[in-house]
Amino acid sequence: PPAAWLTEVRVTGERLDVTGKALDAAEINAWLELLRKSGFLAEKPMPALRIERTDAPAPSGGVLPVFVFGISAALAVPFAEDGVRQ
Repeated sequence: PPAAWLTEVRVTGERLDVTGKALDAAEINAWLELLRKSGFLAEKPMPALRIERTDAPAPSGGVLPVFVFGISAALAVPFAEDGVRQ
């Protein structure tokens, strides 16, 4: 989604951890739904989602809500320790 961007992606063995920011919390849910539909994640357990609202200065003055998020999920196909899919 155009109003959400990633700041870190980490794959370790059977886990995927993603952090990012969004201008609208609904964009995070849309992004997570796209990730679920990709087939990259295991169906169970469900991904863990953390969202925290912070405010950033808006270019026109005032504040702009920014949502910092983290997603932690199991991979459908684990990676080996050297980063190669098994």
